[in-house]
Amino acid sequence: MKYIKLAQKILWINIIFFCLYNYCFGWNQSPLSELEKTFDSIFKWGLFTSLFFYLIPLNEIYEDMVKKKDYDEK
Repeated sequence: MKYIKLAQKILWINIIFFCLYNYCFGWNQSPLSELEKTFDSIFKWGLFTSLFFYLIPLNEIYEDMVKKKDYDEK
């Protein structure tokens, strides 16, 4: 549960960051400057990070189910 809350916080911070830098630079399809390209990269890494932390509990649930299945077969 703590990973999901962390992922939500990272996602909301990332969304606010996205809105602020697009307010300054405009809603361009491709970046017009190096700074805008850097901010786009930061935004993408923020999304990947929040997705990663959101998916960690799924791995733990899977491992618990495999252990339970192994225990039930014995």
